Amino acid sequence: MRHALLLALTLPILVQAQGWAPIGATWTYTQGQVTSPDTNLAVITITGDTLIQGRNCDKLEATSGYYVCYPFYDFIHYDGDSLWIYDHHDDRFMLLMCMNAIPGDAWTTELQHSSGGVRDTITWTVLDTATIVVDGIPLRSLDLSFDGGILSPYCWPHCTFIERIGNLKYLFDFQIGVCDAEIFQGLRCYEDNDISWQSPSVPQCALSTGIAEWDDRPIISLSPNPVPAGAQVQVEIPGQQGAVQLVVYDALGREVLRTDVRDERMEMSLPTSGSYLVRLLRDGTSVAQQRLVVR
Repeated sequence: MRHALLLALTLPILVQAQGWAPIGATWTYTQGQVTSPDTNLAVITITGDTLIQGRNCDKLEATSGYYVCYPFYDFIHYDGDSLWIYDHHDDRFMLLMCMNAIPGDAWTTELQHSSGGVRDTITWTVLDTATIVVDGIPLRSLDLSFDGGILSPYCWPHCTFIERIGNLKYLFDFQIGVCDAEIFQGLRCYEDNDISWQSPSVPQCALSTGIAEWDDRPIISLSPNPVPAGAQVQVEIPGQQGAVQLVVYDALGREVLRTDVRDERMEMSLPTSGSYLVRLLRDGTSVAQQRLVVR
């Protein structure tokens, strides 16, 4: 590796100017079983920060999803260029990603699974670098090759890793390849107070219960999104029928709004900046949800 990158990996880090992403940042992934068409959403949110071994760490919470065959690394540390995950088993930080790397650089990440103490080592090699712009903010991007033994499903044979957004398959969890349970099938969306990223391969952030994924008309549509605090949000629910309610939750999962829906179109507003989950309930059952960013 280049000397500049070696310094980033070996020097102790005692202070942190910023985290990997702000509090309230939320990743939504698709999960599905290997031998079944059943699907599920895994949602991971940064809920706070804390100090571990003198390092400022972001606290992650999984608000939904299944992790039977996954270790869930719920503390991450970012030093401005390198992202580390904290391993509770060995009480140590493990290097995950180097955003200042250049083509040809390589490093390894050692992982220990909570299921049976299985260990594996990932080797990353940078193939190319780029910058993408999301909502006017430039984000560094790495194209990586991947060698991970039992972890090969993570992004084999190569994957893209973007600042804040992370790997487009999954970021904070590593599946055991032989596990026949809920597996991660891709990042659907990422949102924080500054940016909102939607995967181009899916019509909306949420899964729609009983609705085929290839239907490109979302059950619920929010516009504009992001929206200024206090401004009106247009909510469209095509084909609305039955007893329908709209429920809004903040980044900590607290209900901030609940209202009956009587038409295919309605308006609402939220006075406080943040990332919100807007969920549609039909006859008391959740049928769709969208993330809403209020600036």
